[in-house]
Amino acid sequence: MATTVRQAVGPVERILLPCLNSIDGELRAINTGIDSEMKSINTRIDSVHMRIDEMDKRYGIQFEAIWERSSSALRLFQYENR
Repeated sequence: MATTVRQAVGPVERILLPCLNSIDGELRAINTGIDSEMKSINTRIDSVHMRIDEMDKRYGIQFEAIWERSSSALRLFQYENR
């Protein structure tokens, strides 16, 4: 029985090995494509972060002033409604 299994292994390996190697190559190509796309996406995300930081620097002072005014108005409203 064991010798029959061993004899069958040789032809099965010859049939399956090229298919497995082909699949391995395709998976590597897919991984390379995914890595490339991830780098592109990360570059775009970094660009968006930089633009947001620039906007924050430009408009940060204005936002802080609006926040202070709205906080003051809210405190006044809460004080009046006691």
